[in-house]
Amino acid sequence: MLDNINIETFKENFDNIKNKWHKSLRKGDTGVGYTLETLVGIKENCLALPDIIDYELKVMRKDSNSLQSLFTKEPLWQIPQKEFIEKFGYPHTKYEGELSGNMTVSNTKNKHGVFLQLNKNFVEIKYENLLIASWNIDTLNQVFQKKIPNCVKVTAQSKIYNGEEYFLYEDFAIHKKSEKNNLVKFLTNGKVVVDFRMKTQFRKNKGIRNHGTCFRMKQNLLGELLS
Repeated sequence: MLDNINIETFKENFDNIKNKWHKSLRKGDTGVGYTLETLVGIKENCLALPDIIDYELKVMRKDSNSLQSLFTKEPLWQIPQKEFIEKFGYPHTKYEGELSGNMTVSNTKNKHGVFLQLNKNFVEIKYENLLIASWNIDTLNQVFQKKIPNCVKVTAQSKIYNGEEYFLYEDFAIHKKSEKNNLVKFLTNGKVVVDFRMKTQFRKNKGIRNHGTCFRMKQNLLGELLS
């Protein structure tokens, strides 16, 4: 398994596995991407770097309505995370007495009244006039450029057989990023959203477990973002 492969090696390895059904190597949403990465020889990458040299690999199930993760970047919190989850969180579905702070935030208020707002220099998360958290726009653009300099997008057919999921990878599309600042535009019009992923762990005598704040969008808009 290689740490990083180039685009030509990816193309060669993809030709060897395409148009065949492959049993998922992992259950859940991430199975479609993890299975392909393993088949073509890419080591799983949780870093802010592309999966293929100069290309980020994005894999999705055909006809899926789920959002596509772009990158993760923690904001500068203007209030403590504990205060955020106590004010805007809700009862955890599994653990009694715990709170979940999982929520999607966009340019319109969500059901918690939290929304995203941009000014000249910052992307801000707000509730009414309360500033909850923020990112410097230049910093976000740097993270985005580093994680997705260009993109290889693969769509897979999916089927369930004997309780197991199988994937068929047919082809891929290459999107090369332009110099336009589409990230800011997509945040402004709500096409890119922010997902907070956190919960309390009071039962373990711990505070907040934060799984990382993620910037996401609809899968079918990825090419437009990179054009």
